[in-house]
Amino acid sequence: KENIMLSNLSAAVTKVKCSLESVKTFLYTSLTSGDVKTRRLKYISIASVSGLCCVVYYLRTASRKKKQRALSVYFSDTYHEARSKFREASSLINIAKQHSLTIDSEADLSIDLTYIPGDVHSKHVMLHISGTHGAEGFAGSAIQISLLRNEIPRMLAPSSSSLSSTPAPAGQAQPPRPHILFVHALNAFGMAFNRRWNQANIDLNRNCIFNETVLDQCINRDHSSYAQLDAIINPARKPTRL
Repeated sequence: KENIMLSNLSAAVTKVKCSLESVKTFLYTSLTSGDVKTRRLKYISIASVSGLCCVVYYLRTASRKKKQRALSVYFSDTYHEARSKFREASSLINIAKQHSLTIDSEADLSIDLTYIPGDVHSKHVMLHISGTHGAEGFAGSAIQISLLRNEIPRMLAPSSSSLSSTPAPAGQAQPPRPHILFVHALNAFGMAFNRRWNQANIDLNRNCIFNETVLDQCINRDHSSYAQLDAIINPARKPTRL
């Protein structure tokens, strides 16, 4: 397709060049005044270059719009649109099990999970999470939707028994297909409101403490010193130009 577009562009450039040559020949054979020839040649050259720019812009815009239409199946403009596409893609997998964890009923926010069981002998689970940083969740959501629509059905085909399409080495058995768990919009609030943080102003990728002792120390420590920085971190008015 790109070769066809380049061919069309090359043909358009060739036509413009031929037109310029024809105009140049006409000017030098029909006009007598050198100044008039030069002035008219400049005008027509500007018009020809402008026309060529319009052709190039049209071809590039058409190509960009075509690519955007192809990606619109996976990418979304809002959190709710992304969730709807994820649920629809999950419903296309017959063996998939879906579950939804409501985060905010008023704003209709939830963390959606899709579980695809693997081989009965598999002891592995592949976990795929999107939206840990809410504002970055749209790319992760598009990847999950693409996997559910394209790669997972191919993987579940009778001829496939694992995640890898590469045959196992001679004398070795193909590893069993792992279980797969998709977690869509881990930070649903941040994704809905285009924020890295959740509704508690916590960055889920930074505030992850597995040690309960350290967690208790963080929760119970003295936070009074933060009051001294409150006016700087949370100013009462908008900043001035100075």
